[in-house]
Amino acid sequence: FSLRHSLAGNRTSAFEAISSATETGRSLSVARVGRSSTDASYDKYLMRMRLAELLLLCLATAFSSCLTAALGLKTEDDKVFRVGAVLESGDTVLEIALRRAVEVANGVLDRSKNLHGYRLVPDIRRISDSDSFNASLEVCSLLETGVVAIVGPTSGQASEQVRSVCEYFAVPHIETNWNYRLPRPNHYTVNLSPHFETYSQALSDYIKTMVPATRTAVIYDDPDSLLKFEGLLNAADSPVLVRQWAKRSGTYKYVMKELRAARISRFLVDIPVKKLVRFMIIAKEMNMTSEYNSYIFTAWDVNRVDLSDFQVIRGSNFSTLTLLPSVPPDAKYDRGPIVEQMRNEIYRAEREKRDYSSLLFNMLPTAAATLFDSIMLLASGLNQLTTSQVVRPQRLSCQAPRQEMWTAGPSLLNFMRSMPGDIAQQTLTGPVTFDGDWKRVNFSLYAYELTASGFSELGKWHSLDGFNLTKRFEDTKEEYIKILQNRTLRVTTVADAPFVKIKETDEKGVPLPHPSAWDGFCIDMLNLIAQQVGFNYTVHLVKDGNYGAVNGSNEDGRETWNGMIGELINHEADLAIASLTITYERERVIDFTTPYMSLGLSIMFKRPEKSKPHLFSFLQPLSVPVWGYMLAAYVIVSFVLFVVARVSPYEWQNPHPCEPDNNEVENQFSLLNSLWFNAGSLMQQGSEISPRALSTRLISGIWWFFTLIMISSYTANLAAFLTVERMQSPIESAEDLAKQTKIKYGTLYGGSTYQFFKRAKIEVFRKMWNYMSKRPEVFVNRTGDGIARVKQGGYAFILESTMNEYYAERNCDLMRVGGLLDSKGYGIGLPTGSPYRDALSEAILKFQKEQDLENLRRKWWREMDIQTRCEDVAPDSQGPAGLGIDQVAGVYVVLAIGTAVGVLVMAMEFGLKFMKRADEDRQPLATEFIQELKFAISCFGSSTRPANHLADRARQLRSQTGSGRERQAMRLASSVDASMDDGVFPSPPFEEAAAAAADARLPSQPRNGGGRRRQGGYEMALQTPPSARRSQQQPPPPPPPPLQQQQSFEFGGAQFALASDSPSAMQVRMAGPRRAGSSYRDQFPN
Repeated sequence: FSLRHSLAGNRTSAFEAISSATETGRSLSVARVGRSSTDASYDKYLMRMRLAELLLLCLATAFSSCLTAALGLKTEDDKVFRVGAVLESGDTVLEIALRRAVEVANGVLDRSKNLHGYRLVPDIRRISDSDSFNASLEVCSLLETGVVAIVGPTSGQASEQVRSVCEYFAVPHIETNWNYRLPRPNHYTVNLSPHFETYSQALSDYIKTMVPATRTAVIYDDPDSLLKFEGLLNAADSPVLVRQWAKRSGTYKYVMKELRAARISRFLVDIPVKKLVRFMIIAKEMNMTSEYNSYIFTAWDVNRVDLSDFQVIRGSNFSTLTLLPSVPPDAKYDRGPIVEQMRNEIYRAEREKRDYSSLLFNMLPTAAATLFDSIMLLASGLNQLTTSQVVRPQRLSCQAPRQEMWTAGPSLLNFMRSMPGDIAQQTLTGPVTFDGDWKRVNFSLYAYELTASGFSELGKWHSLDGFNLTKRFEDTKEEYIKILQNRTLRVTTVADAPFVKIKETDEKGVPLPHPSAWDGFCIDMLNLIAQQVGFNYTVHLVKDGNYGAVNGSNEDGRETWNGMIGELINHEADLAIASLTITYERERVIDFTTPYMSLGLSIMFKRPEKSKPHLFSFLQPLSVPVWGYMLAAYVIVSFVLFVVARVSPYEWQNPHPCEPDNNEVENQFSLLNSLWFNAGSLMQQGSEISPRALSTRLISGIWWFFTLIMISSYTANLAAFLTVERMQSPIESAEDLAKQTKIKYGTLYGGSTYQFFKRAKIEVFRKMWNYMSKRPEVFVNRTGDGIARVKQGGYAFILESTMNEYYAERNCDLMRVGGLLDSKGYGIGLPTGSPYRDALSEAILKFQKEQDLENLRRKWWREMDIQTRCEDVAPDSQGPAGLGIDQVAGVYVVLAIGTAVGVLVMAMEFGLKFMKRADEDRQPLATEFIQELKFAISCFGSSTRPANHLADRARQLRSQTGSGRERQAMRLASSVDASMDDGVFPSPPFEEAAAAAADARLPSQPRNGGGRRRQGGYEMALQTPPSARRSQQQPPPPPPPPLQQQQSFEFGGAQFALASDSPSAMQVRMAGPRRAGSSYRDQFPN
């Protein structure tokens, strides 16, 4: 058993010894034959001697091994760590990488303290492709040699078989291919490729950053590789088409035909590098390499393939993610001469074998780099393991009755999770670190894009920081500008003034495609952009005349679009330029440039006739409730003033200050006077009444302050209401439209405005949409049709504010109602992923900054095609217009009504007064009225008259002669008698009237009981009234109380007492039997 074990443990040394002994025996045999070639017995002797020598050599070798093991001595073979490898036949790349990696790793071991003098030795076994059975035999054979790790193979089934055996014996297994399967809890596989979940996240970040959103297709070769796209597929907003790159009827073209029919422009391609060129050729033949197509290759080493024949094919985008950064041919990896030697050897081997149809340059493949780093990781693990225990290779057998695991395997694998910094600097794929599930962390992926000069780096993705763009925007812009230069772009449009207008057509009426055959704001703007960027273009009208909306779905359930949007999606046009609104729905299927014009939805309505001010427009500055409040305030304050004045003792004053002994006081604030006082204040006029008490003055001051504010506010608003002729529109906003159904309203069918209301969530807009959707007749197919309906009246058209402004400037019957319903912009539409978007957007921003677009807007909105300006609609800029009779007619009406009411009141006063006077004068009312009216309307008459009408009549009597004079005298005497009977004693003019009446009597008239008295310079002769004569037969009444300066006189048979309290007042009392005790008071000057 010891001999067997020794031979098994020193298999190579034993084989070398046997070979040496065999050569020695052969040389001896030849020499012997030369001496005696015919001696047969001697030949048998030589044979026996050779076998004896061989036996003695084997015994000596076995004894030496046993002695060394017994004494614990180390031989040269004990300082060897074998690294097994199971590779497919013809796989020279990994073999070269393994041998060169071992050389570099041995240098690392030599520089270490614990493993100085140790070395790694590769043991490579070959199998046929995907031969899992022979792979099992070879891995068992390697285990019997005491290997510390096993590399390969690359085929899936064979690699899985080797992985399971290594896990059973706890021997690290190094994989170089991408393992898509989830790692088991206790696996022993070391794979430096990213885990598929991590790669999927990196791919998703790259697509979100660099590739425009569009429909995506996945093309794969190995079904296991679909795990790369698991996260991306789960997070996709739209369905992703997945197809396998497999032949059907000997060709791959059917795959590309299906993808082209699906109008997919972004492709995620995961096929082996050796099939890449064939894929590109088919894509080019199927016309799927335009500037709108984007290809992302997920297999390693795409950047090593020469794709010069496909560089910038009409701007198509080709990119890839790689674990190994690219190094130009004239640069080095900076990892020492051995790595450069490996690089050159692999390049020559690949060129000789023609594994790829074309290699770009001598760049290391990713598999060789990961194997190189894995061997460095193994050397690092062995170095760290020897610090804690003695590492001895263990020979394991797959046929042993009692199979054992390698005791140092778990510890070695644990130390291989990470490497020190000095060793990490020598790796090709960056520092190597694994988490608890043996998923590589803290690493980077590099993004490369195919340009005119080859693959160039776009950015770098890190597992911790995400994607970081390293390519300068200026470089990308220059590349796209180069693509645009001298290109002829196809432009689709809709003829809609002032944006696009047709100038020239052919014989059939079809617009010519040349730019000079078109005009409008958009055409002028496009000319500026084309001159700035350097491209040419042709223009054609969209086939169906629509801007673009969803009009159904195809067999796959995808939305189909009409109009300009549909042509962009189908790549029938490169640009769509018109009054094309940028919306969320359109942004999902196409790209837009920076908005070149901002706008919003507005309501177009027919301009109403100017409403003339109504008769009482002067009342408009204050609303009806305010007028009511003012009236209520006037009444309430007047009443409060009346009450306060009555209560306050300081408002009661002596009406005759010169009579201090007067016991009567007077209050001037009666209810009517209070109303009159407040009315005068309100009208900014005065009155003869003034408050005296502090309380009444306080109330009056507050009322004056109130009237000041109200009158000032009224005056300030009065000018605006009288000078501005307002247009009374039945609608003022979208809310007004939604509240009524009399006025119809609608939008352009299928346009952005239509979609806005269809998807509205605001209650007002939803209500409007419900109204419009139930009445399809309110929608129009063209803007001109909607404007025509507005002119007819009873219809409101909802459209963009720019169009509303344009047509309102040219038609004074149209106007915009209310404000903007939303905010959006016009942009130039491009197919998704178009490389021209950034260049066009930059040009638009430049022209906006230089105000070129504003000048174009002013040209097409304010100057072009305007025959009649609506200047009369706008306010007069030279100043306010004068007031016409329409504005102030109401004031005249109020004046006329007030005057008429005053005249009516005068007539009532006149009638009541002269009805009583006619009764006193004993003459008809008509005669009395005519006489008084003649005096009143006399233009040149006196402005004064007697205070008593009897004196006035006396003057008239003196001026008369004849019989008429006698009749008038009799009537005057009767009036005097009646006045005395009524106890009315007028002032001294009464005496004049009595004298005139006495003088006018005829001589035949008796004068019974009459008397004459001269008073005041004239003589009065009065006839005693009958009532006085009757009263003489009765006893006289008691005398009145004495008065100051009392005088008595007799008049008309009656006794009177005259007393004077002051020079301006006199009191007359009847001393006779008539109304005893009554007193009358009268005031008259002097």
